[in-house]
Amino acid sequence: MLHLTRRQYMETGILLALGFVVLGWYVQEWMFPLIGAGILFIGLIMPVLFKPLAFLWFGLAKILSFITSYILLGLLFYLLVTPVGLFRRVLGKDSLRLKDFKRSSGSVMQDRKHTFSASDLKNPF
Repeated sequence: MLHLTRRQYMETGILLALGFVVLGWYVQEWMFPLIGAGILFIGLIMPVLFKPLAFLWFGLAKILSFITSYILLGLLFYLLVTPVGLFRRVLGKDSLRLKDFKRSSGSVMQDRKHTFSASDLKNPF
């Protein structure tokens, strides 16, 4: 269940008013911006009138966020990242040196003999 605040009702009214203003600009009809101004006035005075519309609007946003975060990112992972990983495994690439880590009892970290200077920090990327 969505729990909406007075501010979210007001934001919904403002968005609806802005939509009417943009629609009036697009179709070159002066009545739509007047309707948008009336909606804006009502939205600022009594935003609770926009509760049903806000419930629909924020419900749609919740559904779209579920689709985006779980379904699209899951598809992206399984259709892009997994094949690249499998391809690298077939080629025998081991960027993390996991095979060395499993075989040795010591550290597999590379020693880097480098003394940093001021020029190294000038353009770090």
